[in-house]
Amino acid sequence: MAVTTITPTQLAYNTASASLPITGGTAIVAGNEHKIAYPQEGKLLIILNNTYAGAKTFTVKAGDFLAKGQGDLEISLAQNEVKFLVVSSDRLKDTDDNVVIEVAASTTGFIMAFYMP
Repeated sequence: MAVTTITPTQLAYNTASASLPITGGTAIVAGNEHKIAYPQEGKLLIILNNTYAGAKTFTVKAGDFLAKGQGDLEISLAQNEVKFLVVSSDRLKDTDDNVVIEVAASTTGFIMAFYMP
């Protein structure tokens, strides 16, 4: 399966760290895995945006650590819906230190990621 790499924007305490449109980000490539490197410190915030003319499912794949038994995290988004997700490393980070997101066929939209302090 092909891979689309998403590069997170680093945010900082007490400062306006990023000025980005909510509809921006990395374009979804249906059929690809979308990988985001999990930070060494802090949290990972992911923004999912579905622009397809109908509901679509985004699947954050279960990782390889302690809480992997909880399984994949499936998120359904209606047309033009945007959802924010802070992911935990014990459930959703793999051994390569990535979070992997798969999307349903024909999905269009964007994924953005932020490293939070």
